[in-house]
Amino acid sequence: MIGNLLGEHVVVVKGEARAVARAFANARSLSSEDVLDELRLPLSARDLATLSERLNGVEFEIRKPNLEDLFLRLSEKKGPTS
Repeated sequence: MIGNLLGEHVVVVKGEARAVARAFANARSLSSEDVLDELRLPLSARDLATLSERLNGVEFEIRKPNLEDLFLRLSEKKGPTS
C-alpha cells in the first residue's frame, strides 16, 4: 500500500552521486528527500532502471518504501499559499 503512494522502490544515494539523482528527479518532476547525507528517491520500476543506467559504477541502495518515507512525503513543506 505504501508503494502505491510513493513508488515501488526507494533509491538511497550518498555522496557526490546525489547531484545526478537529484537532476534525474527534477527532470521527471519526482519528489526526493534529503535526509542527513542521503538523497532518498521513491521510484517506479521503469524509473529505477533508467536511473541505474545513469548511476553506473556508483554504489547506491534500493529498498522497498517504508513508513519513514511515507512520513517524509506527508510532512513535506509546501510553499506559502495566497
